[in-house]
Amino acid sequence: MTGVPRKSIPLLFSAFALAGPACGGSESPPAQPVVDASADDGQVAPDAEAGSDVLEASQEAEASQNVDAPDAADAPADAAPPYAHCAPVAPLPVWAETPGTGHALIAHGPLADLHVSVLDDGTARLQYAPKGTTLPPDRAWAVTKSLPQDPAAEVTGTLEGAQVCTKWLSIQVRADGRIKVVDAASTVLMEDPAGGGWSQGSQPQDGGSPTSTVRVVRSTPPDEVFYGFGERTGPLERRGQHMVFWNTDSYQSAYGGWAPGTDPLYESIPFFVGLRETRAYGVFTNNAYRLEVDVAKAITDQYAIEAWGGIVDQYVIPGPTMAEVLQRYARLTGPAALPPRWALGYHQSRWGYSPASQLEQIGQEFRDRSIPADGLWLDIQHMDGLRTFTWDPATFPDPAGMIQALGAKGFKVIAIEDPGIKQEPGWSVYDTGLAGDHFLRKPSSELYVGVVWPGPAVFPDFTSQPARDWWGMQVGKEVKLGLRGVWLDVNEPTVFPESGGGSVPNDVPVAGEAAPTTMAEAHNVYALQEARATFEGMVQNAPDRRPFILTRAGFAGIQRYAAVWTGDAPSSWESLQQTLPMLLNLGVSGVPLVGSDVGGYSGNATPELFARWMALGSVSPFFRGHVTNGVPSQEPWAFGQEVEDLSRDLIRQRYELLPYLYSTAADSAENGSPILRPLVYEFQSDPTVYHLDDEAMVGPWLLVAPVAEKDATQRSITLPAGRWYELHSGAIYEGPTTLQLTMTLAALPVYVRQGAILPRAQSMMWSDQQPIDPFTLEVYPSTQQSSYTFYEDEGDGYESSSRITYTLHQTATGAHLSAGPRQGTFQPAPRTLLVRVRRVDHAPTQVTWDGSPMQQHADENALMQAKLGWWYDARDLSVVVAHLDTAGFALDLTYDTSIPELRPPVDVEFEVSVPAGTPTTTQVHIATSASAWAQLPLDWQTPPDKAHGFVSLPRGEWFFYKFTRGDWDTVEKWPGCVEATNRYGFASAHPVRKDTVFTWRDWCP
Repeated sequence: MTGVPRKSIPLLFSAFALAGPACGGSESPPAQPVVDASADDGQVAPDAEAGSDVLEASQEAEASQNVDAPDAADAPADAAPPYAHCAPVAPLPVWAETPGTGHALIAHGPLADLHVSVLDDGTARLQYAPKGTTLPPDRAWAVTKSLPQDPAAEVTGTLEGAQVCTKWLSIQVRADGRIKVVDAASTVLMEDPAGGGWSQGSQPQDGGSPTSTVRVVRSTPPDEVFYGFGERTGPLERRGQHMVFWNTDSYQSAYGGWAPGTDPLYESIPFFVGLRETRAYGVFTNNAYRLEVDVAKAITDQYAIEAWGGIVDQYVIPGPTMAEVLQRYARLTGPAALPPRWALGYHQSRWGYSPASQLEQIGQEFRDRSIPADGLWLDIQHMDGLRTFTWDPATFPDPAGMIQALGAKGFKVIAIEDPGIKQEPGWSVYDTGLAGDHFLRKPSSELYVGVVWPGPAVFPDFTSQPARDWWGMQVGKEVKLGLRGVWLDVNEPTVFPESGGGSVPNDVPVAGEAAPTTMAEAHNVYALQEARATFEGMVQNAPDRRPFILTRAGFAGIQRYAAVWTGDAPSSWESLQQTLPMLLNLGVSGVPLVGSDVGGYSGNATPELFARWMALGSVSPFFRGHVTNGVPSQEPWAFGQEVEDLSRDLIRQRYELLPYLYSTAADSAENGSPILRPLVYEFQSDPTVYHLDDEAMVGPWLLVAPVAEKDATQRSITLPAGRWYELHSGAIYEGPTTLQLTMTLAALPVYVRQGAILPRAQSMMWSDQQPIDPFTLEVYPSTQQSSYTFYEDEGDGYESSSRITYTLHQTATGAHLSAGPRQGTFQPAPRTLLVRVRRVDHAPTQVTWDGSPMQQHADENALMQAKLGWWYDARDLSVVVAHLDTAGFALDLTYDTSIPELRPPVDVEFEVSVPAGTPTTTQVHIATSASAWAQLPLDWQTPPDKAHGFVSLPRGEWFFYKFTRGDWDTVEKWPGCVEATNRYGFASAHPVRKDTVFTWRDWCP
């Protein structure tokens, strides 16, 4: 028998550079970060100097499980395959060919020709061309680069057909066209059932003839779970769902936004991550036409993907971890843009801030109330006649002056721009667009005119480079006024009902990049291309700043240009409950910078609802309050003192964590990792978290569990395997476990994963108010070594950046933290480094820096005055070390590492101001729920207008309390002698709880 032919596919295309331009050479992402995190459960996040290293390490590990590939020459029939996960080798069938033109294999099936190619990172591309047709040209929309092929991919026959065999995957094709894809562990990732695979069909259209469709049907085992699919209401895990991919403004007046369970919404991202046998893989369907996806709903052991035009073009992305899948997906569709640091601060918006003086007053309120904020946003009310790229001369007569004045107080101004351009001859924006032929036209060549906010309007063809250049020029004028960001809305695109429909008709022609097409194909990418045009215009006109863009609509690849928010979310509990899984699935869909309208868009939120949404917003990647017009104010101070205070605390915590959030965002730009990620991303081998969608991880270290139930006083929290520390108190919980905890209105449970190296800053009123000094690392040593690469730069621009990798582990005699060299050109100003080590239940006997003993200080004040040495915080059970911040150090602590009690009581410090005239002959007392309301005396301070003391309370728990003068007849009252409700607090060593008593019961009538 003659040898079986095999071919190695040559490297045909130039490499895609993760740090290079994502589109047409116009993007210039800054230097990128790397995160390496590990914890006691043994799951280790990628350790990489560059984004591809994690893939290479995984590839070597996977390949080591396989036999060495035999010589391709003269392999006999039924010979061993090149790798163990590939099918036995047989002669190549006559219906299969190896063209060597960028496709490893073309399998000529009875209904379609399947073109198979494999990229050099193991991603396989499957393109189905119906019989008698050729593949259409690639459009640079989602996938903007030609990626190199795998030069070692081998094509062979099998006993059932043909296969492409690589060290990552085996793509097997049968004579009837059905396929099977197997990964390096021999796990079947994709398989067509009998009667399944590729087929053609049709779907009815409103008011027209049926449209032709193409579809694929794949098998799914009963335990497979699915994540992603872009912006979706409903549960995190998507099995049992039917989804439509068609960007839609789904506003319903009855809800003041989208209704619970609405589908579709504004974003269409046809990408999912599946888990089979705990191994992850991804599938991206590269088709911009309307899609419908049924995930085991119609038939419980199958999923189907149907496109209303074009071809089935799918990328099958191997793992085996979700992190590796998303890294490959980011390489395919382009890395996320790293936002300026201020974009991660708090933002305030509403439809209705007008005139300019009102916006300036809002900014002043934030500063006067000491609530941190970075961004102030303007909706359409700032425009002249609701026309895009204009300012109302009556209400905003000097936009540049207003922006400059707000900038002096630390605020950046962001304004909305809609795609509909008012049809108004004589207006320069319309006239120049018309002269350049940049607007959509009907098949008859007449301008397409739809009704939007300013009335009859025309729409740019964003698939045309000249139209994008024109739009970018208009954006540039706004940027030169001082705008620091652009907000893109109603860009599905939406037109009002009087236009005869909800969007631009499908038959409207567009340029289409590689070849002309219609809005039937371009509808879903309209917003993507608008964001591209906006991004390019901002780069061109402000090259020393990173663009910040927020978009409502988008498609796969939108992360290259913009952040995304969940649109018109009603102010309801149902909407709040759906928000976290929506954000998580967007993150798994490759869009890391995501958020929602805090408080809900429709307005009239209750104080409780706003407080709970504020907590969720504070741990969301993008953090903005927004509300519609004609409803009550929805700023943090609009709901009473309690909500204002807790909002201030939540926002301050956000700003203290900005170094961590910014470094995590930079890792997203490098590796495709979500900022806000489902627990399954970090704990992929734990099935108990597969459907958990009311908790999340922020980066690799923090588990957050926002409260989203009305009137909640208890919260169930799942902690996966490993040791967890409550963020504020250091209380320890051993996972896996489920907690049932008391919750107050201010509660936002946050737990730190053991092994964490958590960078923090001092609280600021805005993100770049002052340099970070001191720079704090909170570290939680584990017996398993962990490491974290901290990214840092100027906070904007592209000039310089740097990274330092810290390594941490608990030793037999204490703990060791080391810092590698600073890599990169950014050098922060001299500052103090504070290292807080948790938990240390026994005072250290020695602390050394690079081998030299450090001085112990008696208290925190002495340490901060010296800025060198260490202090044992006996109440917090931690050690604080101070030193000049530098790279390349070794810090060693010697102490007894035993933990006698996981959650020992903590002495909480109280300071209470009392009303003038309070007699000093009796002591002020405090009564707490933790002491069964027994009244404990506090000490008078000098002068005698304050009382002070420590109360032992259960560490890491909420408690309630009141002040008295020794008996309940003298209990405190609110102003006006109103009955005082119970105060509440959280039991941690810091900060001091400072309260004010307004009056006493025995002083009231």
